[in-house]
Amino acid sequence: MPETHVIKFLIVDDLDPNLLALRALLQRDGLEILQARSGSEALELLLVHEVALAILDVQMPGMDGFELAELMRGTERTRRVPIIFLTAGAVDMQRRFRGYELGAVDFLFKPIEPHILQSKAGVFFELAKQREHLQAAQLKLSHYAANLEKIVEERTAQLQETVQELEAFSYSIAHDMRAPLRGMQSFSRLLLEDHAAGLDATGVDFLQRIAGSANRLDGLIRDVLDYTRVLRADVILAPIDLNLLLADILATYPNLHPTNADIRVTGTLPKILGHEAFLTQCLSNLLGNAVKFVRPGLMPLVKIWAQSPSPSIVPDHSGPDFVRLWIEDNGIGIAEKDRVRIFRMFERIHPADKYDGTGIGLTIARKAAERMGGSIGVDPESSKGTRFWIDLKIAGPSSQASVD
Repeated sequence: MPETHVIKFLIVDDLDPNLLALRALLQRDGLEILQARSGSEALELLLVHEVALAILDVQMPGMDGFELAELMRGTERTRRVPIIFLTAGAVDMQRRFRGYELGAVDFLFKPIEPHILQSKAGVFFELAKQREHLQAAQLKLSHYAANLEKIVEERTAQLQETVQELEAFSYSIAHDMRAPLRGMQSFSRLLLEDHAAGLDATGVDFLQRIAGSANRLDGLIRDVLDYTRVLRADVILAPIDLNLLLADILATYPNLHPTNADIRVTGTLPKILGHEAFLTQCLSNLLGNAVKFVRPGLMPLVKIWAQSPSPSIVPDHSGPDFVRLWIEDNGIGIAEKDRVRIFRMFERIHPADKYDGTGIGLTIARKAAERMGGSIGVDPESSKGTRFWIDLKIAGPSSQASVD
């Protein structure tokens, strides 16, 4: 339990019998009564002690109670100390108003009714106790918050270190696995192509299964490596022509050109501020999904356009404006309950035997967009197929920036 300080009252009167009587009426456990016989003596005490209540005699030689109250109100240390004035004579309304202006909470007339003084003083005693309890609780909470912040910082540092170690481990393992995996793929392919190998139907079936498993594992390793690169690589943004980049992606990635696929870019796309490798990874993954998840019996149709006019989709008055790039397909669509889940690592909403994939592609696309200072999502208003959007920074003159 925190230490409770003694609560202090100040009584000021130029007559010793009055001080003695006031002290007797006010005395209680946990209360220290300071007494002064003049205004100057009271001010000396107030420089040293913090008091919860000041009881001042109005009529004193030299500095009277009103003058003392005025000096108290002029000092930050004593400005908020409640004051009760004591007076032996009648107080006219003008003097009463002056007293209240100086912070008086009440006027009591001599001879004093003991229970009235005790009742009023008791209120301020209890208020002071509650204030002390509150201050103690605030101090305890402050210490707790400081300790919690320290613990969070330590745990965060440990977590970041663990994540970095896991990233390095996954990168190393994935990289080292590719060499024996290449051997499995090569030897399987050679045996399947060599008709003189003398394999029966069962042997051919086994080899095909081995080759298929090796190819799927190779795809998983490739995606893990891609994800690790997106996480670990330094990001320096530079202007990118989306028209040229998309043309290069469509010409380079064979999985984007199944039979009769139709990928259309509508209008002229703006230059954006991005990372070419990350943006290529992001767009190729989204386009690959659009072509792969086509409705049975339909030709894959993918439309790409930028929102025009292009206001700031993501308001940021201190930085560049954003453009929203849309990628819409005529595929099987994504249920509302799955629209957040699809961006998580290894999340699949369709069985692997029906649609191949690792469940990492959209995670890579999301992380790539975020590392360029953008974002990605699915349009909930799309009634047929899927309509993805990517918010990207618009390139300004001589644009270049670093992103953590």
